[in-house]
Amino acid sequence: MDGTAALYWQAIDRAGKYLLEIVMDDESPFPLAMFTSDTLSTLDEDLPPDAVFTYQLAAVVGSARGESRVASVRTLPLTAESLTATLEFDQTRPLMDFSTIEPENYDPAASADLFSSMGVGGDDQGFDVSMFVPTLVSSTAVIGPDGGEVSVTGSTGLVYT
Repeated sequence: MDGTAALYWQAIDRAGKYLLEIVMDDESPFPLAMFTSDTLSTLDEDLPPDAVFTYQLAAVVGSARGESRVASVRTLPLTAESLTATLEFDQTRPLMDFSTIEPENYDPAASADLFSSMGVGGDDQGFDVSMFVPTLVSSTAVIGPDGGEVSVTGSTGLVYT
């Protein structure tokens, strides 16, 4: 588990309680918790990644400190997860773009030829309105922990990264 140290120990003879301490950077032990004699494990959570922690478990016999045990734990390094990035930019021209047609130069026969080549007859069945709608130019890429990029080429030929 990331950021968690699972600590287990065997019972120490005559221990009435257990004192769990942590030792950081060669300093004196710092008390973390006191456990009853029947407790033989614990979790230390929310630890920073890729760090070494030294734990000291001491038996408490009456009011005196008894036998101690020491263990060191290294937490897992931080790992970045991949993510999916999608870039949407610009638009392609629709197949039929009336914004560029001058009404006095419009030839309805050209549109009729286009529609018949697409299998569109005299009725509205099969009529695809998407030919009048601009389409987004998009690209998707997985960006991993070591970096990455996503690029898309706009309708003008310009590449966006």
